[in-house]
Amino acid sequence: MCSLQRGNQEDVGNSRKIIEGEGTPEDIDRLESLAETITIGSLCGLGQTAANPVTSTLKYFRDEYEAHVYEKKDVLQVHVNPF
Repeated sequence: MCSLQRGNQEDVGNSRKIIEGEGTPEDIDRLESLAETITIGSLCGLGQTAANPVTSTLKYFRDEYEAHVYEKKDVLQVHVNPF
């Protein structure tokens, strides 16, 4: 595992904060930035696609991330905390 793929550990930490209602707008920005860095900087196919779940959910479900951050709630009330 290259050092950029280890960045996924930070993704998990930021995701946990957001899901638990402790996230900030900066955590969403950090997730987005880290995902881009991992995708661009990775040398192998695994690393280049490792951030796809984050980038896809930010693209299509950003309002849910923001609801967790700003309103401290789950928009659809269907998420189970995986942590």
